Amino acid sequence: MTRKKLAIATCIAIGLLSPPASAQRADSAGASIAGQIGFLVGNNGYADFATGFRGGYTFPFQLYIGGDLTLYAAGSAVFGLAPEVGYDIGVTHRFVIRPYGGLGFVDFPGFNRDNLVLEFYPGCEFLYHVTRGFFLGGDVRIPLWFVPGANVFALNLMFTLGYKW
Repeated sequence: MTRKKLAIATCIAIGLLSPPASAQRADSAGASIAGQIGFLVGNNGYADFATGFRGGYTFPFQLYIGGDLTLYAAGSAVFGLAPEVGYDIGVTHRFVIRPYGGLGFVDFPGFNRDNLVLEFYPGCEFLYHVTRGFFLGGDVRIPLWFVPGANVFALNLMFTLGYKW
């Protein structure tokens, strides 16, 4: 019975780590778009549901340039919009780790006259390419919102579903 379980586990591992049928690496050049859903927990008891979209392009030398639009929904809607720069690290043919950073603006209703505050966030995506185009993953980032007199820092965790072509 133990040999049978070991054989099944080995087959599953080989299937997960083997290259896709197209033999295209997950960190290859191409455009991608993804939807995200998750949550944010920050200082001063700030916690929100979060959802958004991300799109960008990975160059042949694994540099990723893109943008992110995120909506944090609690008592009032807070929108974040930022360009991003990252680097795709191909762990296997299907699995990519992408450390990245974003710098943009957040619409914070009621904090100042124009409601816009500066946002900076370091982050990391973990992407698994299920097929040649579709991928699943997780996104961890630490947004820093520079609000006069009440800076916000947080932890943002998101589930990602996207397509790369």
